Amino acid sequence: MILVPHESVARLHDPTPSTTETQLSALDNEMELIMRKKYADDSLKWKLYNEALQRYLHFNNERKKPVPRCRHAKDI
Repeated sequence: MILVPHESVARLHDPTPSTTETQLSALDNEMELIMRKKYADDSLKWKLYNEALQRYLHFNNERKKPVPRCRHAKDI
């Protein structure tokens, strides 16, 4: 028997058609809202846009990491 974190199993059995497409769509929406802000000057828009992109890249890199494998109880 191999112990696997519940989050990893849930991620493998995720019924959503394409998590990446959903994330990109959300990212596009967020970036579009940032660019449409009337009260923000260009430097603030750039900062918010960059933060959204970095947040997406961070979570995308986390998602690509291999699923950690736990040792068998008898191997520990």
